[in-house]
Amino acid sequence: MMKKTSVFVLCAMCAGMLFLSARAFAEEVKVDLKTLLPKDSALVIGVDAPGLMSSDVYALLKDRVFSGVKEDYSIVESFLNKSGLIVKRTKDKEVVFSGPEIILVKRSLTVAKDDTSALLLGVFKADQMETIAKAAGVALKAQIPSTEEDGKKIFVFKGVFQKDEAIYAAQLSANIIAMSPNKQDVLDYIKRLATPPEAANAVPDEMMKVIETARKDATVWAAAYIDEKRRAEFKGSKDQNETMLQFVKSVSLKIQMLKPDKDTKKGGADVTIECEYADLNAGAFLVVALNKLRERVILAFEDPVIKQVFSEPSTTITQNAGDQKVKVVMKASHEGCQHLIDQFGNLLGVEKPKPPEAKGTGTPAPPAGPGTPPTTAPAPGTAPAGQKPPA
Repeated sequence: MMKKTSVFVLCAMCAGMLFLSARAFAEEVKVDLKTLLPKDSALVIGVDAPGLMSSDVYALLKDRVFSGVKEDYSIVESFLNKSGLIVKRTKDKEVVFSGPEIILVKRSLTVAKDDTSALLLGVFKADQMETIAKAAGVALKAQIPSTEEDGKKIFVFKGVFQKDEAIYAAQLSANIIAMSPNKQDVLDYIKRLATPPEAANAVPDEMMKVIETARKDATVWAAAYIDEKRRAEFKGSKDQNETMLQFVKSVSLKIQMLKPDKDTKKGGADVTIECEYADLNAGAFLVVALNKLRERVILAFEDPVIKQVFSEPSTTITQNAGDQKVKVVMKASHEGCQHLIDQFGNLLGVEKPKPPEAKGTGTPAPPAGPGTPPTTAPAPGTAPAGQKPPA
């Protein structure tokens, strides 16, 4: 079940990075997430598609992970290419991508997949979903059915992300596309968008603060909020990993892709994680626990580059008792990002791309003449004829 959810999330990100519109270039999109997101949103992840696609790290991610998800990503990429929806512009010899922000939403902190949905926030053409459906039909060699509900067309994409699973998608406005393996999620987005802000069943202020903290100036961000009810559930859990969450109120993650270094011409990433704890006495406990976790991560990897990324001063863990937060700051070079993405690909079970075969010089070795001994290397501890073996 977790694997299916992971594939949907991964492919939603892939699709979001490719749902690009020429009109999105240099335009700012404003969407009220407080009234649009489900009130019980527990985990929200965001990706600034242009920011990620313009970074050095995206090339690593695409080559190592996305292109390796053959059964899913290649189909998505294929029909979007045929739709002419991938847009990149050249500005002063620099490639600039235009596209949306991808928002992934989960209404629980469990492995359930029926509470996962995605939003694409951009500037889309009026018939964007119609165009996508036609292209998907060509790629999948099948009709993409649609139904009209609440004044919006809901398209059913079957076999795009999972062969036996349907994804429902609708263009809510010129700025919003919603998609989910659960049709009711899409219908709920339509209803929330049509509800006046003053009457909306909005996301709690505490969760919105975490979202705003994580989202600001981030390339990739995540926000999780654990209310009192959820903390009580974690307290009673038999899973030791879950019981620790009884002390956590919120978690925000911010990843900023760095511009290429002047010397290396390659950029890395800065990662900041803020954990707000609910119990006054939990701060010191969390610092100890996070340091233990870091030690385990360092011991778990034989890769010296990853060990360096998680070691001080690359990674620091500090406590600020004033606002009841523990902060983790990690700095990863381009090489560090490469090694971390490689491990991420291994975790997903994505095979490494095979290295290109070495090309020969094209000049065949001259045939051995009569009486010429074969040109094989001497065995260890021996020497060619006429020479003494090494001591």
